[in-house]
Amino acid sequence: MKQTLHTLVQKIGADKKTTLKFVLLVVVASFLGLFGLLYGGEITDWLRHPDQVRDTLLGFGAWGVAGYVGLEILSIVTVIIPGDVVCTCGGYLYGVPLGFLLTWSSSMLGAAIAFYLSRLLGYDFVSRLLSKKAVMQCTRVLNSAKGMLGVMVAFLVPIFPKDVLVYVAGLTPISATRLFFVYALARIPNTLIWTMVGSTLYEKDYPALFATLVVLLTLLLGGYLLGRKMGLGKPSRDPQDSL
Repeated sequence: MKQTLHTLVQKIGADKKTTLKFVLLVVVASFLGLFGLLYGGEITDWLRHPDQVRDTLLGFGAWGVAGYVGLEILSIVTVIIPGDVVCTCGGYLYGVPLGFLLTWSSSMLGAAIAFYLSRLLGYDFVSRLLSKKAVMQCTRVLNSAKGMLGVMVAFLVPIFPKDVLVYVAGLTPISATRLFFVYALARIPNTLIWTMVGSTLYEKDYPALFATLVVLLTLLLGGYLLGRKMGLGKPSRDPQDSL
């Protein structure tokens, strides 16, 4: 009798957890989807006018810094707002030292939120939020025989969907500590370059801007060639089968 009662209590507790997880999944997925639908395009268009962004955020003083950090986090969590555009605005607003630090630290926070949302809510949530093509591309990297080295290369390539990779990584047993260590290192060059692009644009230092763009193109090409050499471009199965 005691054993039966104990089993029943465990089952009720498990059912409550399942229900709570489902409700949380619906709420979070609905919020992110609705936010992206209503404001994603508008925010992206606004970010393409850095003078407007600068005037708006600097007009709020210290709260403007918080607003910028929030934008960077949103760009990662919603996977709709282009993160590189936000990073460029950071350089345009705050220059290289401060803009870089704000962008890098807030991208770490956004990645942590995305990773643990994925780990908590599971494949159903990720498959609703992200395109299947992007999920499969990131699954291919995570399932590569190159392991964390492959993940490092993917994070280094400027155009690779890093935010999607963080979400997909949350579905795997990968160590959060290892992932964020690699993410933190790999985000440095990409963040620094885009911040410098924004800073040189604001200062109208066109020779420095040209040199920065050359470095960016070199990183793009080098990352692409290295990824091909490591076999990260090979086809993958359905992500749910792999994970």
